[in-house]
Amino acid sequence: MPGFVDILNDVELAGWSVKADNGEADWVAIYIGDQQIARIFCNLPRPDVQAAGIGRGQGGFRYFFPDDRHLTNKVGVRSLSTGEEIPVTKTCLDSLSFRTRPWLNDAFFAEDIYALAPISLVADPIGDRAPRVTKTQINQLTFTAQVLAPRGAVIGIVPAEADIEGLTVAPIATKETPIRELPSSAPSIREIEFRFSVTMPTARRYIAFHLIDQSPNSPCFGEKPVNPVASLCAPLGDDWLVAPNQQNVERTCGDCSLQLFRLSGVTAAYQIRSLAQKFLAGQAHITILDWGVGCARVAAPLKRAMMPDARVLGVDVDGVNVNWCKENVSDIHVALADFFPPLEIDTASVDLIYGISVMTHLTEGAQLAWLKELRRILKPGGICILSTHGNFALAKANYPDPSVAKQIHQRGITDIVPDSNLGSKLNLRDYYRATFQTRRQVEEQWSYYLKIVAYYPAGFHALQDIVILRKE
Repeated sequence: MPGFVDILNDVELAGWSVKADNGEADWVAIYIGDQQIARIFCNLPRPDVQAAGIGRGQGGFRYFFPDDRHLTNKVGVRSLSTGEEIPVTKTCLDSLSFRTRPWLNDAFFAEDIYALAPISLVADPIGDRAPRVTKTQINQLTFTAQVLAPRGAVIGIVPAEADIEGLTVAPIATKETPIRELPSSAPSIREIEFRFSVTMPTARRYIAFHLIDQSPNSPCFGEKPVNPVASLCAPLGDDWLVAPNQQNVERTCGDCSLQLFRLSGVTAAYQIRSLAQKFLAGQAHITILDWGVGCARVAAPLKRAMMPDARVLGVDVDGVNVNWCKENVSDIHVALADFFPPLEIDTASVDLIYGISVMTHLTEGAQLAWLKELRRILKPGGICILSTHGNFALAKANYPDPSVAKQIHQRGITDIVPDSNLGSKLNLRDYYRATFQTRRQVEEQWSYYLKIVAYYPAGFHALQDIVILRKE
């Protein structure tokens, strides 16, 4: 019985089948394990098969999988005219070793993921007046955010501090935003919206909110927040925040509004402070390095509101943003860095280093070179907070290029895709990459340089993993 399966990957199944007696298009049945999931008439054009002297120019079929059951079960295709199983071509068999998305399996999402990312903060009208921060009054604001959480989680939002004058928080509204490419073992993706009120003006520059899980079956039940980075931060007023021009924002965050630039920066700064409190025992008078400072999206709120007693330094390879910082952010010492070590920073002089979306742009070799340099400038006992495109980001990106899958399969890291934002604007154009790596690769490689003391999947922006490293 003529026929073959040519394509079998995480997304689709395709091939051809014709009747042996007359070469006309056949019907096929598709199975996952022992269960038949579809019947398809093979009427797609296959001139290549006809050119080989088989059939009459039709016989092709294509099927898109509606879910992920086929990832862990055998897929079979049978001819309905003969009942025989249609074989898989050697090319297809070879490709199965490097599936389109080999990372989509239960092991990648075995750990519960809780994370938050701000989307918008909108001031609500009160009566006939728009809220203003220049007069004492009650301001109402609506916060929208994306949440990652286990599918059985009962999401709640609570203020990080309960003694803020006039603060009330209304119940949240939740909307699921499923992504077909993610397997059932992946965390649930939800958009939440909640309203809060606060008396203005206030001496406070921000209000933070914690993510909690109200399900009594959750191991995080009662934790506020569920982990040290599961928080949002809302700035009160904007006169204390940086206001870069659109060019600077785009070089830092791509296509991003100024409001989201500020929201994400304030939230990341609050997360870094939380991590410093946990892993540096709340030390205040410390030296901090923002490795990849951009236009001070995180460094400015960190210095001005979260950790005002700290000395904050910044370095970056982007001369445009470095020059902007030198002219507009006088409270942070910012310097231009080379694309490769060393930095002009003394050995063992920094207590805390953070690099948000820096390792996500470096080749494997550059990562290791920079880890060695970060170890050099860290004080003993100092910590390094780095983000990666880990398992969740890798699955969500859904790169179809089999070379990407092959690198992940063989090395646990892929750095062959060029960065589409800042990379082409830098002097060394091939330097910046779109780098993805598995948690296992990070733990195996980075531990040669610094001790990994914590790991928070998708902790930054509900996308990038957070890796906490300490110099012993």
